[in-house]
Amino acid sequence: MRDNSEIQNRLRQITKKFSHLSITLIVLGSVSPVYSQQHTPVRDKDFFGSELNRYKAYFNRSVSSVTAEDRIDVTYYLLNLRITTSPDYLRGDVLIKAKSVIDGLSSITLDLMNSLTIDSVLVSGSPVAFSQSSSMFEVTLDRTYNKGELINIEIFYQGVPGSSGFGSFRFSTHSSVPWVWSLSEPYGAKDWWPCKDHPHDKADSSDMIVTVDSSFRVGSNGVLVSVVNNLDGTATFHWKERHPISTYLISVAITNYAQFTNWFHYTPTDSMPVLNYVLPEHLSDAQANLPKILDMLKIYSDLFGLYPFVDEKYGHSEFGW
Repeated sequence: MRDNSEIQNRLRQITKKFSHLSITLIVLGSVSPVYSQQHTPVRDKDFFGSELNRYKAYFNRSVSSVTAEDRIDVTYYLLNLRITTSPDYLRGDVLIKAKSVIDGLSSITLDLMNSLTIDSVLVSGSPVAFSQSSSMFEVTLDRTYNKGELINIEIFYQGVPGSSGFGSFRFSTHSSVPWVWSLSEPYGAKDWWPCKDHPHDKADSSDMIVTVDSSFRVGSNGVLVSVVNNLDGTATFHWKERHPISTYLISVAITNYAQFTNWFHYTPTDSMPVLNYVLPEHLSDAQANLPKILDMLKIYSDLFGLYPFVDEKYGHSEFGW
């Protein structure tokens, strides 16, 4: 175990060398501005302080808008989406697996904004009654469930997602090419898919299946299981996430991405892909700068333990920020 002074010295070295790096590094914003920014430690402290206060204020405002209840514990999400950009539209089929945490559960409340219309709800494969309002919907279960029993809820819905918070779901363009992306933090998941939109209730795993124009790539969480050309001008991408995940971190990013992969060699015989989806017009900048992340992964893994998702990937999908 390193002593505190050694860790502090290493952290100061990291901050000085890589001060332009966003701490989360989940998705890239606009590449060129990110690469050109340099901050002094004082400015960084002020910036992160103001961002912390801004996020805290938004979190406190938004938590009251979440209506899904704590009488269920979500264990799994499967999102099966068909997204078009001419016109902008989303059709979805979302499967939720959850456990009752009480005895005698006969109905549940889930989150979804009413810019999206629910067509039907199935519980254990059978149609059930539901009632949709402005930001939630109530489902009458097929029977009474007791504590620990598993409930399978499937929701079919469609519409044009809204966007709240920091840009929870956007239809946009780059160089006249359609560009779709999500950024659901902290309570924006319900803007584009039905869920229990509580960050504290992480699903144990999730799958993201997205059908789009065959000229596009789809970036999402976890491992890319398959890409199927449907021979009708569309392709279907299947991403599999097998780590616990909050609703706001489940994501999509869609356009004609250029792709390249670097490799983080965390032992002499083991490596992890660092997968980069970037706009074609930013490819040369990304290829020059993103390999720096390999050194960053090594430094943080040495300090705090191996990157926890090393069995999947480290991924970037460039988005509108």
